[in-house]
Amino acid sequence: DLSRGLLAQDAGLSDKLAWLDKDKATPVDVGMTRADRPDWSPDGKSIVFFGNKALPGLTGPARATASFDLWLMPADCDQLPGGCAANVTLLMSDVRNHTSVRWSPDGKWLVLSADPQGKSEGIWLRNMETGKLVQVLKGDYRHANWSPDGRRLVALGPAPGKTKIELYDNSSALYVIDVSLVVGR
Repeated sequence: DLSRGLLAQDAGLSDKLAWLDKDKATPVDVGMTRADRPDWSPDGKSIVFFGNKALPGLTGPARATASFDLWLMPADCDQLPGGCAANVTLLMSDVRNHTSVRWSPDGKWLVLSADPQGKSEGIWLRNMETGKLVQVLKGDYRHANWSPDGRRLVALGPAPGKTKIELYDNSSALYVIDVSLVVGR
């Protein structure tokens, strides 16, 4: 209903989530050392995000490159007993190189731009009912998002003839990926 928002305060090694209300931003305690990239479900009842429960003993580059986990929480978690920290559910552990997670328009799938559990970097779909992962694009692809009809994805990837996206040059392109056979549309 647009009465409230959620943002990630990307502060480097201490990313945090915050509720955005009409007059203020309030930190969200999800019980994580780091939390980022939140996305609301289409029905407004749930939120997915990447987070680290703990980073014991990690410093410097090891802390910056530590894997995240994928979490789910009710959108009203701050009103539930124990608050948000007591009402998060682990969806997937050990997600590396994540750039985005987005709900499909029907709420049945997530698209991740990541390397989940060391499988391989690329664009992945996660079925919210079964937990099944399907890779739809392999390689250095980032920031995937759904078309309004849920039949296609758009993602940033290497320009033709390149294998990686390099910052500050013309080595990237937009890709449209038909996923209708995977998501059943």
